[in-house]
Amino acid sequence: MSTKDDIIALYKSQGLATITPRKPSVPTRRPERRSVLLVDCSASMNQRSLKTGERRCDTLRRIVAEIRKSNPALKVVAFGSAGDVEFIKELPEPFGGTPLAEGISFAKHEAHANHIIVVCDGEPSSKLSALQEAKEFGGVIEAIFVGDSGSDGEV
Repeated sequence: MSTKDDIIALYKSQGLATITPRKPSVPTRRPERRSVLLVDCSASMNQRSLKTGERRCDTLRRIVAEIRKSNPALKVVAFGSAGDVEFIKELPEPFGGTPLAEGISFAKHEAHANHIIVVCDGEPSSKLSALQEAKEFGGVIEAIFVGDSGSDGEV
């Protein structure tokens, strides 16, 4: 007998342990990750950063371009431009409100995403609708805040 078996036998004889054989684990397969980059193109993204002086949308354009270099298949969805939600190749000029709830719904139903990365200044048109849509999404949502520290959208 091995030392391990001796220890197990000792514990069992003293009534200190009940050893049950482990069932072999069955490898589980994770669902394929279907990511969408959901970007805020609302009018508030036209504001300049207090830190850099650059417009938020221009900073976001640079970041999206860099991400696309390493992941060209990543789906990018814009929300806010004139209230539209759509797949984009280039970020439009900022315009309109911030329909974050509609953006999450679009990512789920049109892009079939189970993982969303939201880049936003944190000021959705309807916080309640956005929260409800996020709860119903059923996947992972990560948020990247691009506003200035202390602004209304910071969480």
